[in-house]
Amino acid sequence: MRAIIFDVDDTLYDQVIPFQKAYDELFKGCYEISVEELYKRSRHFSDEVFEATQRGEMSMEKMYIYRVQKAFESLEILVSDEEALKFQDLYATNQKKLELSKTMIRIMNLCQENQIRLGIITNGPSNHQWNKVEALRVMEYIPREFVFVSGDIGVAKPHLDLFNYVKEKMDLIPQETLLVGDTFESDIVGANMAGWQTVWLNRRQREMPEGEVVPNFCVRHEEELYDVIVKWIEENKE
Repeated sequence: MRAIIFDVDDTLYDQVIPFQKAYDELFKGCYEISVEELYKRSRHFSDEVFEATQRGEMSMEKMYIYRVQKAFESLEILVSDEEALKFQDLYATNQKKLELSKTMIRIMNLCQENQIRLGIITNGPSNHQWNKVEALRVMEYIPREFVFVSGDIGVAKPHLDLFNYVKEKMDLIPQETLLVGDTFESDIVGANMAGWQTVWLNRRQREMPEGEVVPNFCVRHEEELYDVIVKWIEENKE
């Protein structure tokens, strides 16, 4: 059966929205910076230490402090440990109020109408990721058993073991499976190794890394993603 697997953060929803709300609540009027740029730098520093948190070498609290402080520091602003944790708390609170956009709902409905099997693979701590999944109400479209959180499984993207685990649980045919994700290294590279097709949802206009891995599709926003999925469904009709 044809299947589309989605990442969560910055894929099913625009992650800058809760990030901007957290910034406005804590720092609005304090600094003249681009919150979009601050977010991009925060993601960079988060990715830098993700493996260390997975191995238990860095606590989640220390990771939160690190990524917030380093992001601000790269813009020549110093924030305390307390401010960094307060920012993270506000950010997490706003992530519990997420909603799918109208375009994402159209995509979900399109997939259901065409009998596309849907799933999720997301990296992160179990409770934190499940809170976002439940806030987005995606289980109106995706069975709970097809939501895979790295914190539950003990292995994270881009490791091939995770993709093989999902393949087995969802009974996927790799060449008929499409992965939609925003992070090139974990989503696109990982799915490519598994033999899946890929869509890179590049909301932040990042440059494509050099190498042999090339996504099947590159899109910049959800409207383009909708058009690509329509095309993919047409090209992969049974």
